Amino acid sequence: RMIDKQELINALAFEEHKLRSIERDELMRSLVIKTCIAAFVVGVVVWTWPIWTQLYDMVSVNIVVYTDRKTLEMRRCLETQSVLGGVGIFLMLLLDLLQAWLTVSVLLSWVMVRKWYFFPTPSISIQPAQLMGGPIAQGPLGGYGVNIGPMLITWLLRFLYSRLERMVGQALLQSQKRQQKQRRANETPAEKAARKAAKRKRKQEQREAQAQAQALALAQALAPGIHDSLAFAFLLEQGNSGNCGCAIISSSYSSSLCLLDGGCQQHVPCNIR
Repeated sequence: RMIDKQELINALAFEEHKLRSIERDELMRSLVIKTCIAAFVVGVVVWTWPIWTQLYDMVSVNIVVYTDRKTLEMRRCLETQSVLGGVGIFLMLLLDLLQAWLTVSVLLSWVMVRKWYFFPTPSISIQPAQLMGGPIAQGPLGGYGVNIGPMLITWLLRFLYSRLERMVGQALLQSQKRQQKQRRANETPAEKAARKAAKRKRKQEQREAQAQAQALALAQALAPGIHDSLAFAFLLEQGNSGNCGCAIISSSYSSSLCLLDGGCQQHVPCNIR
């Protein structure tokens, strides 16, 4: 049977229409799925936006603190001219990078297959069910284990970091002592006398501050409701001078407090000022 040309065109057009309809349906289905995924992601981001902002602030603050600390350490090494301290700080920086690499690798290993760029950690498996023995070890939980390889590597890195930190501190201390000895060896008698006078002045200020703190603590302990700042000032002055001075502690107290040098206290009668 001969097929008419028009019938052939209509049949081919119908088949072409069905193919285009199928492609359009597939495209619409994929667009709907992508739209739903995008809407879900946007909703989750908007809902958890405060958490992301706090996380960003925390990470930025930690980065700033870390960089400032390393900058200060390097500046101290340059000031003290400590080569050993500079080498130790560089090694500490490498250990910090290794710890960050290990942490990221462990987190990624939970959601993806291990890749070549993961931190090379040994697989040391411990099966807790086998340690318990009995039917638990023979059950389905007996084949499950915990890989403690990353834990051992983390402990080793932290141990090395603490050793390096101690070594850097000792190196900086030795360099500072050496510089102080050199300065003292090259100073003139006038500079030496000025240094001793400044040292005596610092000690005197420390003793006065300690005496004031002790007097203030004693006054607060004996009169927790005190509000008279003038009485506090007078009390501290009398305690620092070593004299027995009286001051009104509070309006509810008819007696006054006498502070003697050395921190002792006794109640004595005195005139109300």
